[in-house]
Amino acid sequence: MFNKSTCHILFLPLFLLIPHFLFGSEKHKIEPQLALFSEVDTHIADKDIPMAVYCMEMLESMYPSIKESALRKRYIDLLNRTSMACYDANMFSTSLTFAYKGIDLCESEKYVQPLPELYKTAGNIMSVFEDYDNAMKYYLVSLDKATQMGDEVIVSKALSNLVIINYIVDRPDAAHYYFDQLTSLPKTKSIDSDPTQVYVLYYTKAIMEKLELHYDSAYYYFNLASEFAESHNLPILYVTSCNYGLAEMYEDMGMTDSAKYYYLINEEISSSEQIPEERVAAYRALARIAQKEGDLSKAYFYKDRYLSISDSIFNANELRQVEQNRFEYNEANNRYHINQLNRVSESKSKWIRIILFISVGLLLLLLLILRQKRILDHAYASLYDRNKELLRYESLCFDQAQKIVELNVKLKEGSGEVPPIKESTGSSSFQPNDIQKQLIIESIEKCIRNVEVICNPDFSLEQMSVMTNVNSKYLSQIINETYHQNFRTFISEYRIREAQRMLSNGAEYGNYTIQSIGERVGYRSQSTFISVFKKTTGLTPSQYQQLSLQNS
Repeated sequence: MFNKSTCHILFLPLFLLIPHFLFGSEKHKIEPQLALFSEVDTHIADKDIPMAVYCMEMLESMYPSIKESALRKRYIDLLNRTSMACYDANMFSTSLTFAYKGIDLCESEKYVQPLPELYKTAGNIMSVFEDYDNAMKYYLVSLDKATQMGDEVIVSKALSNLVIINYIVDRPDAAHYYFDQLTSLPKTKSIDSDPTQVYVLYYTKAIMEKLELHYDSAYYYFNLASEFAESHNLPILYVTSCNYGLAEMYEDMGMTDSAKYYYLINEEISSSEQIPEERVAAYRALARIAQKEGDLSKAYFYKDRYLSISDSIFNANELRQVEQNRFEYNEANNRYHINQLNRVSESKSKWIRIILFISVGLLLLLLLILRQKRILDHAYASLYDRNKELLRYESLCFDQAQKIVELNVKLKEGSGEVPPIKESTGSSSFQPNDIQKQLIIESIEKCIRNVEVICNPDFSLEQMSVMTNVNSKYLSQIINETYHQNFRTFISEYRIREAQRMLSNGAEYGNYTIQSIGERVGYRSQSTFISVFKKTTGLTPSQYQQLSLQNS
């Protein structure tokens, strides 16, 4: 049931905590904490973020016993560093958890130093999930705290983020206000000692000019920011960010050759610098352009590349995690035996009592975990069965409704011609007669039966209006009255039902990734697809697929 990695996860905290229980001196009490502090620093430096998170979770259990103020502050600083590291590794929920813990502890410990960075990280995560209102609140708090502390770097970054986010939510006046503050910041440090602040100014100005369609000026500032980053040895991601800005600008202008040029530059940089995430982003953009140009073979080529790289990144991380767990387990074992040899004079009865206590606790914990797992598995299976039955029932109801509509139309048409649908000029809300309404519903049902059409990510109410030959205003009105949903929710339900069918069809789609299936049913963003799927079915796509395999 448990592999070596699982055993390591269960027992490593015990080896670190045994000295704490056995020996009463302050030195022995803080030794495990100091060891974990160093391990977190090492793992973050090595970019082994999962292990850093694991060590932080062990430190969390020790935090209440830490009495020294300096160590408590050091723990909060580690929360801040780990939160930023998790954000850079796209572990957004974990990053946000650490940010919130750090903010709470800063308030209780009256330790303000990490607060600007913690709030900025929280704002970045909210921006990723497009929760711009909360993102703006966090950036404003970060700006206020950093201003009070005189942290110019955080101030400039917070102002830059506020500029960009206000443009996204269409508040150009606010964006200009924060940009004016950014440009008026006093430069108390030399460029060589703090080049990031200058880069942020150039990059933000480029973004502003791009959003205001001042492309020549945007091109100038993107190049200026890129050259500045290279000349001052800033991280390579600063350069690739400028390249992406230029590529997206040219793509918006319809100059796809220039856009491809900058995407390909980023692909070369990410290959030479071994940044697989950047390669994925470049290939995804190139696939999108190829698809727009109608070059399907090249689009499939790039899509295959970025999907394969995404899978390889996942597998490589899994392999590194297993190897690291094994290494950490061996190290913990060695520490255990060394401590045992150094303390042979200790009473054997104390060891026996501790081991028995731990064994009983672990046994109870394992039983609880197994019981909860059985309950959860049963709940998921029941939820899957309900979704499957609902899918079958909806299909039957759909067919029956189609037949009823056809019969009613034939009965009510008689020998006369069905009155055409004309726009009402005397009222704000058009009310079609029964026969017209039935014909519109029939057209809608026929349209949504076309899977290729509704699973096109660009499918819109206007396109449905053209396909059904019904004015979009009346079409939206009928959808709201008949299905009690707006157009977007109405189409999303059918896309999710199609995704359910694909996930249940292991023979044809068993080798497809969740991202691939999401794209096939019309979702460009994997996170959006997973969110909508879970909201509709109560299960994530991977859970649904696994339950389908178990029931096949």
